[in-house]
Amino acid sequence: MSRRFAALFAALLVVSLAFRIALVESFQSSSPDAKGYWRLSQQLVRNQRYAFAPLAPPSWVRPPGYPLFLAAFAARGRALTLDEHVRAAARCNVPLDLGSALLLFGILRVLGFRREVALGGFCAVVLAPILFLFSTYALSESLSTFLGLVELYCAVRAMRGRLLPWAIAAGAAAGLAQLVRTDALLLVPASALAIWSAARPAAERVRALAACALAGLVVFAPWPIRNLRETGAAHPLGAEYFTVDGRPLAPGLTRWMRTWADGAAIDGDFAARIYFMVPIDSAHVTAKIADDVPERARLLELLGKRDFESDDADRAFSELAAARTRRHPLRTYLELPLRRLARLYLPASNGDYPMKVSWLGLPETRDGFAVFDGLVYALALAGIIRLLRDRERRRIGAILLTAIAVRSIVHSFAVPMYVSQRYLVEVYPLLLALAAVAVEWIVARLPRRRQNA
Repeated sequence: MSRRFAALFAALLVVSLAFRIALVESFQSSSPDAKGYWRLSQQLVRNQRYAFAPLAPPSWVRPPGYPLFLAAFAARGRALTLDEHVRAAARCNVPLDLGSALLLFGILRVLGFRREVALGGFCAVVLAPILFLFSTYALSESLSTFLGLVELYCAVRAMRGRLLPWAIAAGAAAGLAQLVRTDALLLVPASALAIWSAARPAAERVRALAACALAGLVVFAPWPIRNLRETGAAHPLGAEYFTVDGRPLAPGLTRWMRTWADGAAIDGDFAARIYFMVPIDSAHVTAKIADDVPERARLLELLGKRDFESDDADRAFSELAAARTRRHPLRTYLELPLRRLARLYLPASNGDYPMKVSWLGLPETRDGFAVFDGLVYALALAGIIRLLRDRERRRIGAILLTAIAVRSIVHSFAVPMYVSQRYLVEVYPLLLALAAVAVEWIVARLPRRRQNA
Protein backbone atom coordinates (compact mmCIF):
# COMPACT_ATOMS: atom_id res chain seq x y z
CA MET A 1 0.00 0.00 0.00
CA SER A 2 1.54 3.31 -1.09
CA ARG A 3 1.95 6.15 1.39
CA ARG A 4 -0.50 8.32 -0.56
CA PHE A 5 -3.17 5.64 -0.56
CA ALA A 6 -2.54 4.83 3.12
CA ALA A 7 -2.97 8.51 3.99
CA LEU A 8 -6.20 8.67 1.96
CA PHE A 9 -7.50 5.54 3.64
CA ALA A 10 -6.67 6.88 7.11
CA ALA A 11 -8.43 10.16 6.33
CA LEU A 12 -11.51 8.29 5.10
CA LEU A 13 -11.54 6.24 8.30
CA VAL A 14 -11.51 9.38 10.42
CA VAL A 15 -14.23 11.05 8.34
CA SER A 16 -16.34 7.87 8.36
CA LEU A 17 -16.02 7.55 12.12
CA ALA A 18 -17.01 11.19 12.61
CA PHE A 19 -19.99 10.80 10.25
CA ARG A 20 -21.33 7.70 11.98
CA ILE A 21 -20.83 9.14 15.49
CA ALA A 22 -22.64 12.34 14.50
CA LEU A 23 -25.43 10.26 12.98
CA VAL A 24 -26.19 8.10 16.03
CA GLU A 25 -25.86 11.09 18.34
CA SER A 26 -28.39 13.00 16.20
CA PHE A 27 -31.02 10.26 16.06
CA GLN A 28 -31.88 7.03 17.84
CA SER A 29 -35.18 5.22 17.82
CA SER A 30 -36.81 2.21 19.39
CA SER A 31 -39.10 -0.49 17.96
CA PRO A 32 -40.96 -3.51 19.35
CA ASP A 33 -37.93 -5.71 18.66
CA ALA A 34 -35.60 -3.19 20.32
CA LYS A 35 -37.80 -3.20 23.43
CA GLY A 36 -37.64 -6.99 23.51
CA TYR A 37 -33.84 -6.93 23.27
CA TRP A 38 -33.75 -4.34 26.07
CA ARG A 39 -35.86 -6.53 28.35
CA LEU A 40 -33.74 -9.61 27.66
CA SER A 41 -30.41 -7.80 28.13
CA GLN A 42 -31.57 -6.10 31.32
CA GLN A 43 -32.65 -9.41 32.83
CA LEU A 44 -29.18 -10.73 32.06
CA VAL A 45 -27.66 -7.72 33.84
CA ARG A 46 -30.01 -7.58 36.83
CA ASN A 47 -30.87 -11.22 37.48
CA GLN A 48 -28.40 -13.22 35.35
CA ARG A 49 -31.40 -14.90 33.67
CA TYR A 50 -32.26 -15.08 29.98
CA ALA A 51 -35.92 -14.18 30.27
CA PHE A 52 -38.29 -11.35 29.37
CA ALA A 53 -39.17 -10.48 32.99
CA PRO A 54 -38.06 -11.40 36.53
CA LEU A 55 -40.83 -13.97 37.04
CA ALA A 56 -41.11 -15.08 33.41
CA PRO A 57 -39.93 -18.58 32.45
CA PRO A 58 -36.53 -18.94 30.74
CA SER A 59 -36.83 -17.69 27.18
CA TRP A 60 -35.84 -19.60 24.07
CA VAL A 61 -37.75 -17.71 21.36
CA ARG A 62 -34.79 -15.51 20.37
CA PRO A 63 -31.15 -16.54 20.00
CA PRO A 64 -29.11 -15.02 22.85
CA GLY A 65 -26.22 -13.44 20.95
CA TYR A 66 -27.47 -9.88 20.64
CA PRO A 67 -28.89 -9.57 24.20
CA LEU A 68 -25.57 -10.91 25.54
CA PHE A 69 -23.70 -8.36 23.39
CA LEU A 70 -25.94 -5.57 24.70
CA ALA A 71 -25.48 -6.65 28.31
CA ALA A 72 -21.70 -6.70 27.90
CA PHE A 73 -21.06 -3.64 25.71
CA ALA A 74 -24.13 -1.39 25.88
CA ALA A 75 -25.28 -1.86 29.48
CA ARG A 76 -21.84 -2.86 30.81
CA GLY A 77 -23.44 -4.22 33.93
CA ARG A 78 -25.69 -1.19 34.50
CA ALA A 79 -29.44 -0.97 34.86
CA LEU A 80 -30.66 1.19 31.94
CA THR A 81 -33.95 2.77 31.02
CA LEU A 82 -35.21 2.06 27.51
CA ASP A 83 -34.02 5.45 26.24
CA GLU A 84 -30.58 4.95 27.77
CA HIS A 85 -30.42 1.47 26.31
CA VAL A 86 -31.32 2.64 22.78
CA ARG A 87 -28.68 5.39 22.92
CA ALA A 88 -25.99 3.00 24.16
CA ALA A 89 -26.90 0.31 21.61
CA ALA A 90 -26.77 2.82 18.73
CA ARG A 91 -23.32 3.93 19.85
CA CYS A 92 -22.16 0.31 19.88
CA ASN A 93 -23.20 0.04 16.23
CA VAL A 94 -20.60 2.61 15.12
CA PRO A 95 -17.51 0.35 15.45
CA LEU A 96 -19.50 -2.61 14.12
CA ASP A 97 -20.50 -0.72 10.97
CA LEU A 98 -16.98 0.56 10.39
CA GLY A 99 -15.75 -2.99 10.92
CA SER A 100 -18.18 -4.17 8.25
CA ALA A 101 -16.84 -1.56 5.83
CA LEU A 102 -13.26 -2.67 6.53
CA LEU A 103 -14.21 -6.32 6.10
CA LEU A 104 -15.77 -5.64 2.71
CA PHE A 105 -12.58 -3.81 1.73
CA GLY A 106 -10.60 -6.88 2.83
CA ILE A 107 -12.88 -9.33 1.02
CA LEU A 108 -12.54 -7.46 -2.26
CA ARG A 109 -8.75 -7.24 -1.90
CA VAL A 110 -8.42 -10.96 -1.07
CA LEU A 111 -10.52 -11.75 -4.12
CA GLY A 112 -8.04 -9.85 -6.27
CA PHE A 113 -9.87 -6.59 -6.98
CA ARG A 114 -7.96 -3.34 -7.28
CA ARG A 115 -7.66 -1.22 -4.17
CA GLU A 116 -9.76 1.52 -5.77
CA VAL A 117 -12.65 -0.96 -6.12
CA ALA A 118 -12.20 -2.10 -2.52
CA LEU A 119 -12.11 1.51 -1.34
CA GLY A 120 -15.32 2.18 -3.24
CA GLY A 121 -16.94 -0.74 -1.42
CA PHE A 122 -15.74 0.64 1.92
CA CYS A 123 -17.20 4.09 1.26
CA ALA A 124 -20.47 2.63 -0.01
CA VAL A 125 -20.99 0.66 3.23
CA VAL A 126 -20.39 3.79 5.30
CA LEU A 127 -22.77 5.90 3.20
CA ALA A 128 -25.50 3.39 2.29
CA PRO A 129 -28.76 4.81 3.71
CA ILE A 130 -30.34 1.46 4.57
CA LEU A 131 -27.25 0.48 6.59
CA PHE A 132 -27.00 3.67 8.59
CA LEU A 133 -30.79 3.73 9.06
CA PHE A 134 -30.88 0.45 10.96
CA SER A 135 -27.75 1.29 12.91
CA THR A 136 -29.84 3.90 14.76
CA TYR A 137 -32.66 1.53 15.77
CA ALA A 138 -30.94 -0.52 18.50
CA LEU A 139 -31.50 -3.69 16.46
CA SER A 140 -29.28 -6.67 15.72
CA GLU A 141 -28.58 -5.80 12.07
CA SER A 142 -25.19 -4.13 12.63
CA LEU A 143 -23.82 -7.01 14.70
CA SER A 144 -25.29 -9.64 12.38
CA THR A 145 -23.88 -7.93 9.27
CA PHE A 146 -20.45 -7.64 10.89
CA LEU A 147 -20.31 -11.30 11.90
CA GLY A 148 -21.58 -12.42 8.49
CA LEU A 149 -18.79 -10.48 6.79
CA VAL A 150 -16.24 -11.92 9.24
CA GLU A 151 -17.44 -15.37 8.20
CA LEU A 152 -17.22 -14.59 4.49
CA TYR A 153 -13.82 -12.90 4.88
CA CYS A 154 -12.43 -16.01 6.59
CA ALA A 155 -13.99 -18.21 3.91
CA VAL A 156 -12.37 -16.29 1.03
CA ARG A 157 -9.06 -16.27 2.92
CA ALA A 158 -9.39 -20.06 3.11
CA MET A 159 -10.07 -20.07 -0.63
CA ARG A 160 -6.97 -18.03 -1.41
CA GLY A 161 -4.60 -18.85 1.46
CA ARG A 162 -4.13 -21.31 4.34
CA LEU A 163 -7.14 -23.53 3.90
CA LEU A 164 -7.67 -25.32 7.21
CA PRO A 165 -7.05 -22.50 9.76
CA TRP A 166 -9.22 -20.02 7.88
CA ALA A 167 -11.96 -22.62 7.34
CA ILE A 168 -12.06 -23.22 11.10
CA ALA A 169 -12.23 -19.44 11.68
CA ALA A 170 -15.10 -19.18 9.18
CA GLY A 171 -16.98 -21.91 11.03
CA ALA A 172 -16.48 -20.21 14.40
CA ALA A 173 -17.74 -16.91 12.94
CA ALA A 174 -20.75 -18.72 11.48
CA GLY A 175 -21.54 -20.19 14.89
CA LEU A 176 -21.37 -16.75 16.51
CA ALA A 177 -23.55 -15.26 13.78
CA GLN A 178 -26.11 -18.02 14.29
CA LEU A 179 -26.29 -17.09 17.96
CA VAL A 180 -27.28 -13.56 16.93
CA ARG A 181 -29.83 -14.27 14.21
CA THR A 182 -31.32 -17.53 13.03
CA ASP A 183 -31.20 -16.44 9.39
CA ALA A 184 -27.40 -16.13 9.58
CA LEU A 185 -27.50 -19.79 8.56
CA LEU A 186 -28.34 -18.59 5.04
CA LEU A 187 -24.78 -17.33 4.50
CA VAL A 188 -23.26 -20.77 5.12
CA PRO A 189 -23.77 -22.05 1.52
CA ALA A 190 -21.75 -19.13 0.12
CA SER A 191 -18.98 -19.66 2.67
CA ALA A 192 -18.94 -23.39 1.95
CA LEU A 193 -18.70 -22.67 -1.78
CA ALA A 194 -15.74 -20.36 -1.17
CA ILE A 195 -13.91 -23.01 0.86
CA TRP A 196 -14.69 -25.67 -1.74
CA SER A 197 -13.32 -23.38 -4.46
CA ALA A 198 -9.82 -23.47 -2.99
CA ALA A 199 -7.19 -24.76 -5.40
CA ARG A 200 -6.46 -27.84 -3.28
CA PRO A 201 -7.06 -31.60 -3.60
CA ALA A 202 -10.63 -32.69 -2.92
CA ALA A 203 -9.64 -34.57 0.26
CA GLU A 204 -8.17 -31.39 1.79
CA ARG A 205 -11.28 -29.41 0.90
CA VAL A 206 -13.54 -32.04 2.46
CA ARG A 207 -11.46 -31.94 5.67
CA ALA A 208 -11.64 -28.14 5.68
CA LEU A 209 -15.42 -28.16 5.29
CA ALA A 210 -15.76 -30.75 8.05
CA ALA A 211 -13.53 -28.68 10.35
CA CYS A 212 -15.56 -25.57 9.48
CA ALA A 213 -18.82 -27.31 10.37
CA LEU A 214 -17.39 -28.71 13.60
CA ALA A 215 -16.11 -25.28 14.69
CA GLY A 216 -19.52 -23.77 14.04
CA LEU A 217 -21.27 -26.49 16.03
CA VAL A 218 -18.88 -26.13 18.97
CA VAL A 219 -19.51 -22.38 19.18
CA PHE A 220 -23.28 -22.74 18.73
CA ALA A 221 -23.81 -25.83 20.93
CA PRO A 222 -24.15 -24.05 24.33
CA TRP A 223 -27.45 -22.51 23.20
CA PRO A 224 -29.43 -25.73 22.47
CA ILE A 225 -27.76 -27.42 25.45
CA ARG A 226 -28.96 -24.61 27.72
CA ASN A 227 -32.46 -24.85 26.27
CA LEU A 228 -32.53 -28.60 26.77
CA ARG A 229 -31.55 -28.17 30.40
CA GLU A 230 -33.91 -25.24 31.10
CA THR A 231 -36.97 -26.11 29.01
CA GLY A 232 -36.68 -29.80 28.12
CA ALA A 233 -36.27 -29.15 24.38
CA ALA A 234 -33.29 -27.93 22.32
CA HIS A 235 -35.10 -25.20 20.29
CA PRO A 236 -31.92 -24.49 18.26
CA LEU A 237 -33.65 -22.03 15.92
CA GLY A 238 -35.84 -20.32 18.48
CA ALA A 239 -39.46 -19.58 17.58
CA GLU A 240 -40.76 -18.50 14.18
CA TYR A 241 -43.39 -16.27 15.72
CA PHE A 242 -43.99 -15.06 19.27
CA THR A 243 -45.78 -12.34 21.25
CA VAL A 244 -44.34 -9.07 22.47
CA ASP A 245 -43.76 -10.59 25.92
CA GLY A 246 -41.92 -13.60 24.52
CA ARG A 247 -44.61 -16.30 24.43
CA PRO A 248 -44.08 -18.69 21.48
CA LEU A 249 -46.99 -18.92 19.05
CA ALA A 250 -48.24 -22.03 17.26
CA PRO A 251 -46.14 -22.89 14.16
CA GLY A 252 -49.38 -23.62 12.29
CA LEU A 253 -50.18 -19.92 12.45
CA THR A 254 -47.16 -19.07 10.29
CA ARG A 255 -47.89 -21.95 7.90
CA TRP A 256 -51.39 -20.56 7.43
CA MET A 257 -50.09 -17.03 6.80
CA ARG A 258 -47.82 -18.33 4.04
CA THR A 259 -50.92 -19.33 2.06
CA TRP A 260 -52.24 -15.78 1.68
CA ALA A 261 -49.71 -13.13 2.76
CA ASP A 262 -47.82 -11.35 -0.02
CA GLY A 263 -45.82 -9.04 2.26
CA ALA A 264 -48.06 -5.98 1.89
CA ALA A 265 -48.25 -3.50 4.75
CA ILE A 266 -51.74 -4.69 5.68
CA ASP A 267 -50.30 -8.18 6.25
CA GLY A 268 -47.82 -6.74 8.71
CA ASP A 269 -50.66 -4.97 10.51
CA PHE A 270 -52.54 -8.27 10.83
CA ALA A 271 -49.45 -10.02 12.23
CA ALA A 272 -48.75 -7.10 14.58
CA ARG A 273 -52.19 -7.51 16.14
CA ILE A 274 -51.32 -11.08 17.06
CA TYR A 275 -47.82 -10.03 18.20
CA PHE A 276 -49.32 -7.41 20.55
CA MET A 277 -52.36 -9.62 21.34
CA VAL A 278 -54.76 -6.95 20.05
CA PRO A 279 -58.25 -8.21 19.11
CA ILE A 280 -58.88 -9.01 15.43
CA ASP A 281 -62.41 -8.31 14.18
CA SER A 282 -64.32 -9.20 11.03
CA ALA A 283 -62.97 -6.19 9.12
CA HIS A 284 -59.51 -7.76 9.11
CA VAL A 285 -60.68 -11.08 7.62
CA THR A 286 -60.81 -9.98 3.99
CA ALA A 287 -61.27 -11.92 0.76
CA LYS A 288 -57.50 -12.16 0.56
CA ILE A 289 -57.48 -14.21 3.77
CA ALA A 290 -60.66 -16.29 3.38
CA ASP A 291 -61.87 -17.82 0.09
CA ASP A 292 -65.52 -18.35 1.02
CA VAL A 293 -68.14 -17.84 3.73
CA PRO A 294 -67.47 -21.11 5.65
CA GLU A 295 -63.73 -20.44 5.78
CA ARG A 296 -64.36 -16.88 6.95
CA ALA A 297 -66.70 -18.10 9.69
CA ARG A 298 -64.11 -20.66 10.83
CA LEU A 299 -61.41 -17.99 10.94
CA LEU A 300 -63.56 -15.57 12.91
CA GLU A 301 -64.21 -18.36 15.40
CA LEU A 302 -60.51 -19.14 15.78
CA LEU A 303 -59.38 -15.50 15.89
CA GLY A 304 -62.11 -14.62 18.34
CA LYS A 305 -60.76 -17.15 20.83
CA ARG A 306 -57.38 -15.38 20.73
CA ASP A 307 -55.78 -18.76 21.33
CA PHE A 308 -52.57 -18.69 19.30
CA GLU A 309 -50.33 -20.80 21.52
CA SER A 310 -51.99 -24.14 22.21
CA ASP A 311 -51.70 -27.45 20.36
CA ASP A 312 -55.37 -27.09 19.37
CA ALA A 313 -54.62 -23.76 17.70
CA ASP A 314 -51.62 -25.29 15.95
CA ARG A 315 -53.74 -28.11 14.53
CA ALA A 316 -56.57 -25.78 13.50
CA PHE A 317 -54.36 -23.32 11.61
CA SER A 318 -52.30 -26.16 10.11
CA GLU A 319 -55.51 -27.69 8.74
CA LEU A 320 -56.52 -24.33 7.24
CA ALA A 321 -53.05 -24.01 5.69
CA ALA A 322 -53.21 -27.50 4.18
CA ALA A 323 -56.67 -26.88 2.73
CA ARG A 324 -55.69 -23.56 1.17
CA THR A 325 -52.49 -25.07 -0.25
CA ARG A 326 -54.48 -27.89 -1.90
CA ARG A 327 -56.80 -25.32 -3.49
CA HIS A 328 -54.05 -22.90 -4.56
CA PRO A 329 -50.69 -24.72 -4.86
CA LEU A 330 -49.22 -22.35 -7.46
CA ARG A 331 -50.25 -19.28 -5.52
CA THR A 332 -48.81 -20.68 -2.27
CA TYR A 333 -45.52 -21.97 -3.66
CA LEU A 334 -44.85 -19.55 -6.52
CA GLU A 335 -46.98 -16.42 -6.80
CA LEU A 336 -46.91 -15.30 -3.16
CA PRO A 337 -43.18 -16.01 -2.62
CA LEU A 338 -42.38 -14.02 -5.78
CA ARG A 339 -44.44 -11.10 -4.52
CA ARG A 340 -42.69 -11.24 -1.17
CA LEU A 341 -39.32 -11.46 -2.94
CA ALA A 342 -40.09 -8.25 -4.85
CA ARG A 343 -41.14 -6.46 -1.68
CA LEU A 344 -37.88 -7.47 -0.02
CA TYR A 345 -36.07 -5.11 -2.39
CA LEU A 346 -38.43 -2.16 -1.95
CA PRO A 347 -36.99 0.71 0.12
CA ALA A 348 -37.95 0.69 3.80
CA SER A 349 -40.75 3.21 4.17
CA ASN A 350 -40.45 6.32 6.30
CA GLY A 351 -43.74 5.34 7.92
CA ASP A 352 -42.28 2.09 9.24
CA TYR A 353 -38.77 3.34 9.99
CA PRO A 354 -38.77 7.14 10.27
CA MET A 355 -35.51 9.01 10.52
CA LYS A 356 -35.08 12.67 11.48
CA VAL A 357 -31.61 14.13 10.97
CA SER A 358 -31.71 17.82 10.10
CA TRP A 359 -28.16 18.07 8.78
CA LEU A 360 -28.97 15.29 6.27
CA GLY A 361 -32.24 16.98 5.34
CA LEU A 362 -34.24 14.08 6.75
CA PRO A 363 -37.08 13.24 6.62
CA GLU A 364 -37.62 15.60 3.65
CA THR A 365 -34.89 13.91 1.56
CA ARG A 366 -36.03 10.37 2.41
CA ASP A 367 -36.99 9.71 -1.24
CA GLY A 368 -33.26 9.78 -1.96
CA PHE A 369 -32.96 6.41 -0.19
CA ALA A 370 -35.00 4.83 -2.99
CA VAL A 371 -32.85 6.50 -5.65
CA PHE A 372 -29.69 5.16 -3.99
CA ASP A 373 -31.15 1.66 -3.74
CA GLY A 374 -32.29 1.65 -7.34
CA LEU A 375 -28.82 2.66 -8.53
CA VAL A 376 -27.19 -0.02 -6.36
CA TYR A 377 -29.52 -2.74 -7.66
CA ALA A 378 -28.90 -1.77 -11.30
CA LEU A 379 -25.13 -1.66 -10.85
CA ALA A 380 -25.13 -4.92 -8.83
CA LEU A 381 -26.96 -6.67 -11.65
CA ALA A 382 -24.37 -5.37 -14.12
CA GLY A 383 -21.60 -6.43 -11.73
CA ILE A 384 -22.81 -10.02 -11.37
CA ILE A 385 -23.24 -10.36 -15.13
CA ARG A 386 -19.71 -9.05 -15.59
CA LEU A 387 -18.26 -11.54 -13.10
CA LEU A 388 -20.16 -14.55 -14.44
CA ARG A 389 -19.00 -13.78 -17.99
CA ASP A 390 -15.36 -13.53 -16.87
CA ARG A 391 -13.85 -17.02 -16.79
CA GLU A 392 -11.23 -16.05 -14.21
CA ARG A 393 -13.73 -14.42 -11.84
CA ARG A 394 -16.74 -16.65 -12.41
CA ARG A 395 -16.38 -18.42 -9.07
CA ILE A 396 -16.26 -15.09 -7.26
CA GLY A 397 -19.51 -14.14 -8.93
CA ALA A 398 -21.03 -17.48 -7.97
CA ILE A 399 -20.06 -17.00 -4.30
CA LEU A 400 -21.55 -13.50 -4.08
CA LEU A 401 -24.66 -14.51 -6.03
CA THR A 402 -25.17 -17.55 -3.78
CA ALA A 403 -25.05 -15.40 -0.65
CA ILE A 404 -27.59 -12.90 -1.99
CA ALA A 405 -29.89 -15.36 -3.74
CA VAL A 406 -30.12 -17.91 -0.91
CA ARG A 407 -31.04 -15.23 1.59
CA SER A 408 -33.58 -13.58 -0.71
CA ILE A 409 -35.29 -16.77 -1.85
CA VAL A 410 -35.48 -18.44 1.56
CA HIS A 411 -36.84 -15.27 3.15
CA SER A 412 -39.51 -15.02 0.48
CA PHE A 413 -40.73 -18.50 1.49
CA ALA A 414 -40.08 -18.46 5.22
CA VAL A 415 -41.16 -14.96 6.29
CA PRO A 416 -44.69 -14.18 5.07
CA MET A 417 -45.24 -11.12 7.28
CA TYR A 418 -43.21 -7.98 7.94
CA VAL A 419 -41.48 -8.35 4.57
CA SER A 420 -39.19 -5.36 4.20
CA GLN A 421 -35.73 -4.30 3.14
CA ARG A 422 -34.66 -4.84 6.75
CA TYR A 423 -34.17 -8.53 5.97
CA LEU A 424 -31.79 -7.64 3.15
CA VAL A 425 -29.39 -5.62 5.31
CA GLU A 426 -26.95 -8.45 6.06
CA VAL A 427 -26.19 -9.04 2.37
CA TYR A 428 -26.54 -5.42 1.26
CA PRO A 429 -22.73 -4.91 1.49
CA LEU A 430 -22.35 -7.69 -1.09
CA LEU A 431 -24.70 -5.82 -3.42
CA LEU A 432 -22.47 -2.79 -2.88
CA ALA A 433 -19.42 -4.92 -3.73
CA LEU A 434 -21.05 -5.97 -7.01
CA ALA A 435 -21.93 -2.34 -7.70
CA ALA A 436 -18.28 -1.37 -7.17
CA VAL A 437 -17.24 -4.08 -9.67
CA ALA A 438 -19.68 -2.64 -12.21
CA VAL A 439 -18.35 0.89 -11.70
CA GLU A 440 -14.80 -0.38 -12.27
CA TRP A 441 -15.89 -2.03 -15.51
CA ILE A 442 -17.78 1.07 -16.70
CA VAL A 443 -14.85 3.39 -15.92
CA ALA A 444 -12.44 1.06 -17.75
CA ARG A 445 -14.61 1.26 -20.87
CA LEU A 446 -14.81 5.04 -20.93
CA PRO A 447 -12.86 6.55 -23.86
CA ARG A 448 -9.49 7.86 -22.80
CA ARG A 449 -8.22 11.25 -23.84
CA ARG A 450 -5.58 11.10 -26.47
CA GLN A 451 -2.37 12.49 -25.21
CA ASN A 452 -0.74 15.22 -27.26
CA ALA A 453 2.29 14.10 -29.10
